[in-house]
Amino acid sequence: MQTLNLHLTRAIKYAIVGAANTLLYTALLYFFLEKMAWGSVASVTSAYLLAVIFQYTANKYFTFQANGNAPRQFVRYLLSVLASYLLSLAIVEGCINYVKVSTGITVIICMVATASLGYLLGHFWVYK
Repeated sequence: MQTLNLHLTRAIKYAIVGAANTLLYTALLYFFLEKMAWGSVASVTSAYLLAVIFQYTANKYFTFQANGNAPRQFVRYLLSVLASYLLSLAIVEGCINYVKVSTGITVIICMVATASLGYLLGHFWVYK
């Protein structure tokens, strides 16, 4: 029962960090584009990099309360982001072009699959 509570607590924290990260990325992108008048490449890149750093740090200390080798964990985190990206590509390609699933359903499938993969990789590999 204790293990189940730990996983449920971590999953809730993971969802909170994900939601906060989405809000942060959106706010930063708006700020860079509208207030700083940066170009789209600089704005997206800067917002994305800051959001990646935030999400890594928040999950390390808030969600998983991980100690250990931070540089190694960060590299693993970046690899988990790459894995989620590749999974999204595969899902979109497969659902839309082969199975003929609607875009809306495909997006929901991607969200669930990448969030699940990110949580599992974070729990069992990234922050170990």
